[in-house]
Amino acid sequence: MSWWVIEVNGAEGTIYANEKYQLQVDLPENYPVEAPQVIFLHPAPLDPHIYSNGHICLDILYDSWSPAMNIGSVCISIISMLSSSTVKVCFLL
Repeated sequence: MSWWVIEVNGAEGTIYANEKYQLQVDLPENYPVEAPQVIFLHPAPLDPHIYSNGHICLDILYDSWSPAMNIGSVCISIISMLSSSTVKVCFLL
């Protein structure tokens, strides 16, 4: 399987509580050596780390990727990133 759609739920007690979002996960041919491409499908959360096109500014998806990581750890990192946000803001391209 080269791509997945994963649903993530906003954590209770955060500004994203009771909200559901979908992530598109594209696995490159040499995964896990190379990081997966992960983007939010529309509508993406209004978060300072997420661009209006759904792309996510998260270092483990780029320079800090390690083959020891997996899709589960990526999802946990994304939920953690959302959980740390205190305001809903959208960066424009």
